[in-house]
Amino acid sequence: MIVAVSTLCDELSEYNPAVLWGDVKIIQYFRPVYHGVDNGFFQENLYIGNVSQLPESPPEAACCYALIQDVPLPEAYVQASRNTYILVPGQYASIDLYHIASDTFESQVIVGLFSADLLQCVQQRKTPEEILKKGHGTIKAPLFLMDFSMAVLARAGEGISDLPEPVLQELFGMGNQRSGGAGEAQPFYEMSWEGYRLISCRITLGGLPIAYLIEAVPGVRISDRSYKLFRVLSDFLSLRMRDDTRYLPDFYSPGNTFLHDLLQQESPDAAETAHRAEALGIHLNRYCFVLSLEPRQGNGTDDQMRLFAWKLRQILSMNYMLIQEGRLTVLYDTDSQEPFSPRKQKQLDSFLIHHGMMCVASLPFEGLHEFPESCRQTVEGLAAARKLSIRDSLIFYESLLIPHMLLRYGEDMNLRKMVPPSLWLLCREDEERGQEFVKTLFVYIENNCNMTQAAKALKVHYNTLKYRIQRICELTGIDFSNPDTILRLHLSKHILHIIGYF
Repeated sequence: MIVAVSTLCDELSEYNPAVLWGDVKIIQYFRPVYHGVDNGFFQENLYIGNVSQLPESPPEAACCYALIQDVPLPEAYVQASRNTYILVPGQYASIDLYHIASDTFESQVIVGLFSADLLQCVQQRKTPEEILKKGHGTIKAPLFLMDFSMAVLARAGEGISDLPEPVLQELFGMGNQRSGGAGEAQPFYEMSWEGYRLISCRITLGGLPIAYLIEAVPGVRISDRSYKLFRVLSDFLSLRMRDDTRYLPDFYSPGNTFLHDLLQQESPDAAETAHRAEALGIHLNRYCFVLSLEPRQGNGTDDQMRLFAWKLRQILSMNYMLIQEGRLTVLYDTDSQEPFSPRKQKQLDSFLIHHGMMCVASLPFEGLHEFPESCRQTVEGLAAARKLSIRDSLIFYESLLIPHMLLRYGEDMNLRKMVPPSLWLLCREDEERGQEFVKTLFVYIENNCNMTQAAKALKVHYNTLKYRIQRICELTGIDFSNPDTILRLHLSKHILHIIGYF
């Protein structure tokens, strides 16, 4: 918001201000300064109060002063020509400056006073719940302070007892993200829910997110004043939680930073990587896997992935993870070449289905220098699973190996040309005569050309299958005793699936 200095001059003109110094003609609202005065008001660009309460030197930013004490200004202020000063004679010290400033600067003054009140809570080491209650006194809307496990750390206000997990996951969706303001990297998340407009802001500690502040405003929109106050409250909660170790996010560690650095390297040196891991105290079991997880529908946000990561820890024991580009990457280690027991695999699969996620697990590896390559495996595996419309939620890259190779090959070559002409002949027979030669052929080779097993898999009589295989041989001349022919048929099945034949 830009406010003309002349506006405040006009408001005070009836009091005949004695002196006007400086050459600044507008005030740009930035953000409040977190301190107040006993008998006045001070924010980044406006001071209302006594000369005796001014700091010894003026701030670097341009500031407007409305002074109610007829004494000389400190020389440092007089020489700071970037600033504008309005001096009100002492006989008018009883005027209602708050009323004048409130009418002129609207919510800016409220933000400043709100800040001074909250700063006292922070200085006195009040709990986040007490700060939240103080903020609710101004905002007048239900407030929730939540950690990454969706547990409520503190709440204030009546009307809503809790926010269901599906609502929180939806709130942090990509479509609900809006800018936090000019020059601010932190986003707001905003959505409607049951007669309320929900707004959330990420609270950070040293650049790392540690919690979320959520406000539930009755109605369909949130005013600019509410956004402004909400940001101030979020900043003060960050100040309060800064030195308290219980709010530190434990999945941000030197080990995670190390893994992030590894991803920037094409081929890390094995010996150097092992030495750095040892120095950081990273001790892993023999076999490692990379798990990459993404929402099945659309793009996720980093905030959604953080919430999901904390829930995932209830199932998997994992110490190292990275969250970037709406994807969760987990370094998972075990003593077995099989990453999960049947019970854990079933539990994880159900968890992924419940949250609408898909996960690709890499091939096993034994040295951290292979971490970047394994990450690329899983990321490309997720892309391949989407192209192939795979409905499974838990996917092992091993099962995607051949389709992924063919997809990469198909980027430069026409995959249709890799399908033998004899197989296209069977496809035409199926389309024109309603046969099932292609399906029969693939089931037959998948069962190692065993008639009995293939007939059982197709749920047809043995003689029916025998007739179909004879007919296939008559039409195509396929030699089932040739290993190269069988291999090409297996590849052709994958290609037909990739190009959408079935």
